[in-house]
Amino acid sequence: MMKKRKQKIFSGDSLIEVLLGITVFSAVSVGGIAIMNSGLNQAQRSLEITMARNEIDAQAEALRFIHNNYIAEREFSEDKWQFTDLWNKIVDSTIDPDDIMGIDTMNLNNANSCEQAYNEQFNGANGRTPFIINTRFVQPRGILIGNDAKQKYRDDVLPEIVIVNPLKTYDAKNSKFRTAETYPRIIYGFLHINGTTIDDMDTWTRINNESTDTSLSENIASAGKLYYRQMKAAEGIWILGVRGDNDNRAHNNTANAEFYDFYIRTCWNSTGMNTHSTITTTVRLYNPGVID
Repeated sequence: MMKKRKQKIFSGDSLIEVLLGITVFSAVSVGGIAIMNSGLNQAQRSLEITMARNEIDAQAEALRFIHNNYIAEREFSEDKWQFTDLWNKIVDSTIDPDDIMGIDTMNLNNANSCEQAYNEQFNGANGRTPFIINTRFVQPRGILIGNDAKQKYRDDVLPEIVIVNPLKTYDAKNSKFRTAETYPRIIYGFLHINGTTIDDMDTWTRINNESTDTSLSENIASAGKLYYRQMKAAEGIWILGVRGDNDNRAHNNTANAEFYDFYIRTCWNSTGMNTHSTITTTVRLYNPGVID
């Protein structure tokens, strides 16, 4: 006598329930991953904004520090100056307000990309002169030795402290001013200035922070004191100084300006954003030679 085989028959309702369960599970999984990615992107953007503000604050404090010392030294003779040369180089890089071709030039949000913002800021019709301050190397003039210390300071040291874009153009590869690969930052390498007391390493030959360097740590015991304070590149950050006045005083040269507005600008492609991010801070410093 043959036994009847028991067969389990799946109904159409059962298949629909299975498919519905898979669909719900997939939707919940995708939604959870999207929420996680959104949270990570937000955390990354917050970190980038914090780092950008730190760089901006460092530039603003360096400007104020140099300006305050310049004011204190006005009553001193030139041989006692320590920061006046620094201030003079900064104001020499400022431009006349008439050289700003409209508000759109100053508004980075109107640019379609950071590359366009750089081109508009650096390649203006009247030749803007953006600059940046090496905040790791704001040194007074009195640190030098030799019979021609003042000239040595101006020729060799000043360019390492106040870095000006001499060509007044933007070059993504060759200029020290570059668009940001991550967030606005300043990249440092070894500093080496012969004949001064601020040499990090008189005998060190590899003065660039290349991958062949043995270490990126400071104070290498086997090689003497080594500090990373030469500005190799300023990525996504620059300063544009503009001369100004309040009473129609001539401002076509730095000596007549009543004050200087320094626009500290940043631009970078933030994580998870379809458009570039920008932060700008303006620092106004007055010319004591005019307001006295």
